[in-house]
Formats: sequence, structure tokens, C-alpha cells
Amino acid sequence: MGTQREIEPLTAKEGRQLLAAARDNRLWTAYELAVRIGLRRGEVLGLRWSDVDLHEGVLTVRQALQRVGGELLIVAPNTQRSARRVALPASA
Repeated sequence: MGTQREIEPLTAKEGRQLLAAARDNRLWTAYELAVRIGLRRGEVLGLRWSDVDLHEGVLTVRQALQRVGGELLIVAPNTQRSARRVALPASA
């Protein structure tokens, strides 16, 4: 069984610096979702337009993109808590 790495979230200052540095990157929206609402990389990459409700201002995490045995697969969230509705900040 592999060891699990401790996740160290960015500070607010580091998050602002990352978003400022990535502003002109074509993936800026993905960075913004990850920084502002705490989505994991696989969760951001697993989003579909059907998961986004701009009228209510929420998105629903239903799946994630993961590399399994060298292959990219869409998988269900690891835990029931990972499958969730998240409020979108007004800036997003």
C-alpha cells in the first residue's frame, strides 16, 4: 500500500499569485476553479457543461478524470463527500 501525501493548500496570497501568473493561459478558468473553490485537478478535468448551473450559481462534482494503469478514465468521486454541489463565486 502506497503512502499518502499530505496536501498543503495554497495560502490566499499564493492563490492570488498563481491566478495573476496564469491570467493569459488558455486554462485560466480551470486554475480559477481550483483556487477559488478548492476543486482537485481531476474534478476540474471531469466537469461537463451539464454540471454547471449558471442560473443558480452552482456546479455539481459528479465525476473526475483519473489516470488508471496509464489510461485516462472518467471515474466516480472517491467518497460520497467528494460528490457535491459547490457555489460559484460571483467572479467565476
